[in-house]
Amino acid sequence: MAQQVSKEKRCGEVYSNLWEHYKGNLFADYCKWLWYEVNQYDVWLDPELEGKIVLDAGFGSGRAIAAILNAGAEKVYGIDISPKNEAIAKENLSPWISKVNLKTGSVLDLPYDDEFFDVVHCYGVLHHTSNPRKGYDELVRVLKTDGVLFIALYSKGGLVNHVLNFFRFFTTRGFPPFGAMKAFSRAIFGEDKNHFWYAILDGLYAPYRETYTEKELRDWLDSTGIKNVSRYYCSWSYYKWPKLLSGKDRGLIILKGYKRKV
Repeated sequence: MAQQVSKEKRCGEVYSNLWEHYKGNLFADYCKWLWYEVNQYDVWLDPELEGKIVLDAGFGSGRAIAAILNAGAEKVYGIDISPKNEAIAKENLSPWISKVNLKTGSVLDLPYDDEFFDVVHCYGVLHHTSNPRKGYDELVRVLKTDGVLFIALYSKGGLVNHVLNFFRFFTTRGFPPFGAMKAFSRAIFGEDKNHFWYAILDGLYAPYRETYTEKELRDWLDSTGIKNVSRYYCSWSYYKWPKLLSGKDRGLIILKGYKRKV
């Protein structure tokens, strides 16, 4: 258990070191790019948000929260494993502070009542925890009946995953050091439009990195009463790669469904 807690803490440290760069104009640009250019949330999720109480599980810099509020949500709660991320997000979200409630904590043990939220959004987070299924069950627990669940997790397969897993044997053990690799990748890519420097560090240094098939995740949703499930495809670069590289599920599985009575 102590080792798991240590890994969770290290995961928070990795992401706080990534998100600290996304402030001011860069934060606003990244919000727009991720929400509307890479993920077509104006079609996928924005229509679900007007006047709603929303949870963003794993809020990072607060980029999704800003977009959710701009889409008309009444209030957004956020939880993240990193206290530094909480401070970063509060700064970024200061224009909406009266509509935001942020906490430091784990998605594996959400501090909210059953059926509290109209919409639960969790993008790229569960696969970086020690028990993704437990985290998923927590998301469903706090979602209202007829509420909307929106999740995204890494997919199995593809040469890129195999290469990452090879190098992760070394990077998750501290070689090369995170700081050195961060400086190197930022020197190579800078603030490129696709944020490759961030993606490299995300893939190599997060202590946990689980992958799934679409069927496995649909089975999760079906077993917990999440129905009318839709699969979405983003325009991130790996969706354009050959399946040999990204796998048949193109690197990321994005699902939206509605909670029904079981």
